[in-house]
Formats: sequence, structure tokens, C-alpha cells
Amino acid sequence: GGNPIAAAAGIAAIRMIEDEGLLEHVTRAAELFRTRLEALKERCPGVRAVRVLGLMTIGPTDGEPALTETSFRRLRRLCDAQGLGICSMGMSGDFELAVSCGSTMVRVGTAIFGERPPKR
Repeated sequence: GGNPIAAAAGIAAIRMIEDEGLLEHVTRAAELFRTRLEALKERCPGVRAVRVLGLMTIGPTDGEPALTETSFRRLRRLCDAQGLGICSMGMSGDFELAVSCGSTMVRVGTAIFGERPPKR
């Protein structure tokens, strides 16, 4: 069994992602990014090729595992749809979930080195 409140929150998050067209927006942004990289290549003749190999992102920071899992799974599908081999998602607090959702790279500095000292 699951928690009905968590399930409702997860469903609401999925609906919001779909209603707002977030995946479509990211797909358009990825194409714009590629176009701008190609324009940069034209302005910099020494650059012979630009290859986008992956996506690096973090999940929602609200601590809700159901929303984080939904986000990670959708981001993995986006990487697959764009033909990107590197899907870097997950940090010290959620890397196990990220890996279970298909992350190929995680960032775990805090787990290894501890919290960063406060900025002065």
C-alpha cells in the first residue's frame, strides 16, 4: 500500500508537468541549445565540432520522493528521446532513487566531504 496523500501529490505533479507542457518546453529548449551551439561553432572556426553528450540536472528539492521519482523517470525518457547517453541526476540525498530511475552519473560530494562551510 501507499500513502494516499503522497499518491495524490504525485498525480498532481504529473498533471502539472503535462498541463504546462514542460517536456515539450525542454525539447524545444534542447533544439534551441543545439542551434546556438552550431552558431557558436560558425563564429569560432577553430571549433570543429560540438557534441552534446548528456543532461545534468537535479530533482525537486522539496523532499517528496514520489515527485522526485516522477521527475527522474521523465528526465531519463527525455535523455533517451534526445539520444543522450549521459543522464546525470541525483545528489547525496537522493542518488539511490536517481540510479534506480536510470541516472548514469550522480553528484555525492556532500556524502563524501560533508556540508560546505557557510559563505563569508
